[in-house]
Amino acid sequence: MSEIRMAQKSIRRTKIIDQILETLKSDDIFKTLNYRNKSETYINQYMHQPLIQSLMRIHRDENPRLSDSRLLTKARKSILWEGDVKTPIHNIQFLGVQHRPDFIISLENEKLRIAIEIRRGNTGAAIREGIGQSLVYASSGDIAFVIYLFIDKLWLYFNIRFCIV
Repeated sequence: MSEIRMAQKSIRRTKIIDQILETLKSDDIFKTLNYRNKSETYINQYMHQPLIQSLMRIHRDENPRLSDSRLLTKARKSILWEGDVKTPIHNIQFLGVQHRPDFIISLENEKLRIAIEIRRGNTGAAIREGIGQSLVYASSGDIAFVIYLFIDKLWLYFNIRFCIV
């Protein structure tokens, strides 16, 4: 069995991961978006623009002198989204099945590729599927980090608050 080499977790990289995660789970998205009745595809489409804005901030931190138009160009180049037919995300083959994340963030200066998996559900199977997908991406050798956002309806239907620490 081959050994998986884990990416370095620097303070800068952790800050980037946390910033992207905060964007994905922001109140601005979930107070506006009717996520309980929308498909995962619709949710991903809605999250695309906030991710662009977050990437602009990340690039601004890297180079504060860049113009807004240059930051926007860099942000757009940094994100691959399965909903964009112009920039397809390549599948990752595992156990004879094709897998691909919802988004890939690619930051060249950091030599960093982050897969983002977004799932919505209210069952253990839904949670496990997303964890399984995330493990496939993490072990691919092409992805440094994975962000897995599980949008649950457990609170709505069962009065269960779900949190992983």
